[in-house]
Amino acid sequence: MQKKIVLMLLITVFAVGGAFAQVGMSAGVGGNFGVHMTSYSHPDADFDNPKPIVGVGFNAFFDATYVMVKAGMFIGGNSEEFDMGNKKQTMNITGTYLSLGVLGKYPVDMGGFTLFPMLGFEYNMLLSMKMSMGDDSETFKRADQDNASDSDMLILQLGVGADFNLTDKIYVRPNLLWGIDLNRSKGEKDTKDLRTFKHKLDFGLAVGFRF
Repeated sequence: MQKKIVLMLLITVFAVGGAFAQVGMSAGVGGNFGVHMTSYSHPDADFDNPKPIVGVGFNAFFDATYVMVKAGMFIGGNSEEFDMGNKKQTMNITGTYLSLGVLGKYPVDMGGFTLFPMLGFEYNMLLSMKMSMGDDSETFKRADQDNASDSDMLILQLGVGADFNLTDKIYVRPNLLWGIDLNRSKGEKDTKDLRTFKHKLDFGLAVGFRF
């Protein structure tokens, strides 16, 4: 399923370039601060919710007035505390993700700037995971993990952004995105009556150049 999603996003990137060839286009680079949260509930049991995955990302984007496609990386992690009998140990986990996204947007001229709501998808594919406890650490590649796709994120996103012109060609773009993660791990799917809610909040800032 994950390979099909990546292929679909890549096809969209090329399709957008042709479909909007006559529309105002731009490209740029940006970064974001993201927080991914998970909560569990079950009618017959109590679950400890994992700590949020907090991280930063960077991306390059292509904009064709009504559609934006982006590709980059997201690096995020959390820490979990374990009771080792006579003492507690903290395990730090950091994941590196390939991030691909497609967002539809509707620009509205506000006079001094352009405001636009956005709706689309972001797919974060786990490439590697580093786990460390005390002085010990180990990095696992995607190929080393049996269920690596369990840690992927398939996010239905919505949000808002704005373009502020610095010159006729260059603009600054802050944006706020929130989305629901639709991916479920095998364990989450197999646990009867388990209710899972995953979501991700992103604050971004980018610089773009109009062609």
